[in-house]
Parts: sequence; structure tokens; C-alpha cells
Amino acid sequence: EMKLYPNPASQKLTIQLDESMTGSTYEVFNSLGMKLTSGIVENSTTTLDLSGYTPGLYLITVESSGVLMKDKFIKR
Repeated sequence: EMKLYPNPASQKLTIQLDESMTGSTYEVFNSLGMKLTSGIVENSTTTLDLSGYTPGLYLITVESSGVLMKDKFIKR
């Protein structure tokens, strides 16, 4: 299970995953489908810095053991 908070977010977005999903990879895309960033979820929670993002709708994907989860968040 993946949770994103706060949503909408202004400066920071936290990704929360189950403990068993530590080491999963994430990617963030803008509304045009362009990949903006990617990384590894090191712990059960990872915080993304959104200060360089323009306000709008974004898609985040997390892949863990071949399972792809998707969710949207809004940058204020």
C-alpha cells in the first residue's frame, strides 16, 4: 500500500509504504508525461522536496517486486 501526504502539497510530499516495500523505486511525472525525478524509497517513508515544482497535477509511480502502483498529487 502507498500513501501520499499532504495532498495537495506545497513544499514537501511524503511517500509512505509498507515495511516490506523498502527499496522500491519511484518516479515522478508531470501532467505531460515527462519524467521529472526518480529514486529509491530507502525507508518506509521518503520525503520529496517539491520546491522546484510548478503548481499543478503530478503522477508518481512506485515499483516493488514487479508490482507497479500509481497515484496523483497536487503541488500548490
